[in-house]
Amino acid sequence: MKNIIFSLLLACIFAGQCFAYVLMTPAAMGTDNIAVQIFSSSTPIKLADSKMSMYGPKMIYGLTDDWDLIAKLGNVTTNLSGSDSGATDIGIAGKYTIPTSKFKRPADVDLAAVIGYDLISGKDIDWTMINVGLIGSKTLKTNLDVYAAFYYMMNNNKFTGGRSENSNNSLWGLGAKYQFNKKFSGLMEIMNYTMSGDSYQTFSFAVQYEM
Repeated sequence: MKNIIFSLLLACIFAGQCFAYVLMTPAAMGTDNIAVQIFSSSTPIKLADSKMSMYGPKMIYGLTDDWDLIAKLGNVTTNLSGSDSGATDIGIAGKYTIPTSKFKRPADVDLAAVIGYDLISGKDIDWTMINVGLIGSKTLKTNLDVYAAFYYMMNNNKFTGGRSENSNNSLWGLGAKYQFNKKFSGLMEIMNYTMSGDSYQTFSFAVQYEM
């Protein structure tokens, strides 16, 4: 069973970030503002009766009016026929919200560029990831934003008893953020990528509190 789980993990890694999620809009937090998320993300795997999941906290801090710093701590689980294998994801990212004056676009449309670094560690694997991407959103109502994201990821994987491997992957998807009140909001999204002709989807949601 352990070998099956490890093989499944290996196949997922070559596809890229199996539990890929964004769960943020392009809008900036604003200088010294802080938001805290509790998120959950799940990717069904077609290779077997299995799924990869991640959950944990994420913090977003407004460094300036245009730059946000994002930090997360995720618990990664692969479940195959009732048997679990786990890892930990520590991630940090920067998001630059591009001012409207830089491009001619409607005032209710936001655009941001993101760069991030993740370190995923488990019993049999050390996985580093660099990702760059773009997020665009449109405000439909005063309390509802829809967004689209495209990311490109560069992966380096080191396996216990094996060689290092490199892989690159792109992903894309759609999401929505609903503002319940001035402090609380909820986010839902679906991200997509392909591997060997098969399509994979990651389903994610989060609750966010703005301090």
